[in-house]
Amino acid sequence: MKNSDGKSRESPCKKSYIIFLPNFLNRDWLIARLQVEKAFSTRFEVYESGEILKFDRPCAWKDSVYEIEKKNDCVGTIKFVLFQDKSGGEGWRVQAVSVDAGSFSNRKSLKKEWRGISQEDFAKISGMPDVVFCHGAGFIGGARSYESALKMAVLSLQEES
Repeated sequence: MKNSDGKSRESPCKKSYIIFLPNFLNRDWLIARLQVEKAFSTRFEVYESGEILKFDRPCAWKDSVYEIEKKNDCVGTIKFVLFQDKSGGEGWRVQAVSVDAGSFSNRKSLKKEWRGISQEDFAKISGMPDVVFCHGAGFIGGARSYESALKMAVLSLQEES
């Protein structure tokens, strides 16, 4: 935009976006990073192997997991993360950690016998009445309780590859 003397002037709206966007991104990154650090430091309280992280709330965890593993010289250790369903319900999700940031391959997937079957069959096969689903590719699943989501991760860790 040009003012009356022909010189360019910047829109005040544009300035606010330039200032707001980096602050917004940094704040969300920092919140996620702090959650991942907390979960990493308490991972042996979640499960004895230390391969499962539990988040108090959903967050953008992936990049931070890889960075924290590298910083702690334990790349590839974390296999699953647990977090409450984003929809605000009481459900929990268990998600497999991919081999690296750009990969679609999981370090460990959810059990093969659970993948892509109906909720009813999943409950019968798993022995967990409150399971909800397991994606056909085995990268994510859900249950109504934290205990069942944790059990899904633990049983999957114990499954032979």
